[in-house]
Amino acid sequence: MARDPIEIDRDKLRAEIRKLGNEYVFYMLDDAIDLLPPVKLHKIAKKYLDLKRLRPDAEKAPKASLLTDVKLFEKASLAGEYYRSFDVNSRNCTQKSSGTSAWIAQCRRLLDRCVVNASKAIPRRCVRPWTSSLAS
Repeated sequence: MARDPIEIDRDKLRAEIRKLGNEYVFYMLDDAIDLLPPVKLHKIAKKYLDLKRLRPDAEKAPKASLLTDVKLFEKASLAGEYYRSFDVNSRNCTQKSSGTSAWIAQCRRLLDRCVVNASKAIPRRCVRPWTSSLAS
């Protein structure tokens, strides 16, 4: 039986979000993108971004497999696509670059997909090659 979600006071939520570092606000927004229905996502995005730049490509490729996405993430990571330089000083020495935050967010998304896929997968019995010859 599914539990009803706990009611959240939006003003208290806003106050708590203001206490979070930018990194965690970024992660919350990144998660919200997947949770919002298209109409609400459109309404929020149009306030801050040029929606023309966010249109899907004309030829949308079929959804890639988890393994393909992980390999693409690895390739992009190793190619430095998430690298963003920024000046470090005594005030911001504990902050992460926007590229690092984006890398962490993408890694979290892929790990979440791994968890979902693992829960759907049928466990396979481990077959030890050296024992198969003993059984015959």
